[in-house]
Amino acid sequence: MMTDAVLQNSEAEVSTTHYRVPRGDGQFLIEPALSFTPNLISENQSLLNNPDVQIWEKTLSQWRTEARRELVERKSCHCADHGSLISKLWILTGHQPELIHPGVLIKNMLVDYVAKLVGGVGMHVTIDSDTVKSRRISIPTEKNESLTKQQIVVDNWPIGIPWQEIGIRNRQLFDSFPERVQARLSPLKQPNVVDAYWQSVSKHVKSSGDIVDGLIAGRQSVERELGISNQELRLTDLAETDSFHSFLAHIICDARKFCSAYNQALASYRERYGLKNNSHPMPDLILKEHEIELPFWIWSAEHPQRHGLYLLWQNENWTLTNHAGWSLKLPAQSTCTSESLQVVLQEISSQGFRIRTRALITTLYMRLFLADWFIHGIGGAKYDEVTDEIIRLYFQMKPPHFQVASGTVWLPLQNVPVTGEDEISELKQKLRRAEQNPETILSEEQQSDARDLLLEKQELISEQKAASTTGLSRRERRLRTPENQKRYYRFEEIREQLLKLASEPIQQLDKQLEQAEHLAKQRAVATDREYPFCLYPLETLQKMQEKFNQITEQ
Repeated sequence: MMTDAVLQNSEAEVSTTHYRVPRGDGQFLIEPALSFTPNLISENQSLLNNPDVQIWEKTLSQWRTEARRELVERKSCHCADHGSLISKLWILTGHQPELIHPGVLIKNMLVDYVAKLVGGVGMHVTIDSDTVKSRRISIPTEKNESLTKQQIVVDNWPIGIPWQEIGIRNRQLFDSFPERVQARLSPLKQPNVVDAYWQSVSKHVKSSGDIVDGLIAGRQSVERELGISNQELRLTDLAETDSFHSFLAHIICDARKFCSAYNQALASYRERYGLKNNSHPMPDLILKEHEIELPFWIWSAEHPQRHGLYLLWQNENWTLTNHAGWSLKLPAQSTCTSESLQVVLQEISSQGFRIRTRALITTLYMRLFLADWFIHGIGGAKYDEVTDEIIRLYFQMKPPHFQVASGTVWLPLQNVPVTGEDEISELKQKLRRAEQNPETILSEEQQSDARDLLLEKQELISEQKAASTTGLSRRERRLRTPENQKRYYRFEEIREQLLKLASEPIQQLDKQLEQAEHLAKQRAVATDREYPFCLYPLETLQKMQEKFNQITEQ
């Protein structure tokens, strides 16, 4: 039976989307608008609980119930009231453990609001399989009475290692982080939350030895001040369940079809946006006759460098490998089932190896198998256009709706310069015009002194118009070349003489442009939206929450 939930070929059309990053202070992006959210969640429920939607010989609803039950019953899960959570509406978002900017907090605000609106539960999933991209944060500081940026090292975290494997590497650096920030954050004259935030981070890290748990606890301590009460999960919590292992096993069993859909979805995205670079938004998976690159990462606690996971086979023999010294023979292809593979994956996990989904498949799992409503940031939303296409191509169903949220809040710095690109553009145009036609910037007295030169220039312009070569033969144009060259050289001589007269006002324009560009650089420092939320005064974050509340009441 064909229902609206099952995708037909004629429905597989997608369109481009262009989300604009909000740049102004106190600006928010929520798309689709909040007024549509309850109805879209209802549509998701109908889709996700439809008995006609089957995935790998089970209904999607069965998958979801089992995945939720396992997750909330795990001791490592940070949720409370396990029994009542399974049947509620799950409103999810996710992010890396790094020190986030306030725009990411807005996702968490929206999750909390929507969950309360529909009587569900809000959840934030920390993607601890992501790797450390930087061990530094940027802060605004003052140097020579000007605003500039300075990098502050948080700790000597190893770049490229998954967050799950990170601990404190330099106790002195780690403990002194808030003190070093405060000493350099001189343009901010109001007390910020970094001391209280880092105290909470440190307390949990010292008790558990886990940086990720500490960063979660620090963020939660600030969110509680803002009235945000989302539950917390980690990708590790999901990845160690039987349901997740079963999900991975089914993909491995059907690797060629699934990975072909993955690559086809990427190709469609590139074609839709006119992208020529095959590594954007991410590279295709390798698909060879005897080798398939799976959309997973693998590493171990002992060797925490993340590697791709590959499926090799020769005749009836299947092998998993990371092409970095680790491999494991699987049951023969004729006897290999998702159930037997699931057992193998559980054994791999028990030996200290971590197999985790790559970004697109992580959100695919959360959106299909856990969430009733998922809230993305702008970057995640763009990438999930590819995820939507994978869902259409492989699972042959409509992808569930999701929402996009972000925002910008400036640090309340003192004496923020006021200048804009329009002013700089106008000064540049004025300067170019003055250099090409210096008479435009001369005073009346200077124009009077240069009267003879200006009259000669006008005569040359008239001669040039009269000497147009349009419609002339090649021979006639060649005969006029000496006159045209002579006239050109005289134009340049006149311009050079006028430039000498205009040197002072041109220098003044240069100084005005230099000053405007200097102020613009300072303003860019002051209005950067990427500063970590822990640099902000609590009052500023509360005003952001109040502004968000006003939007929800409209």
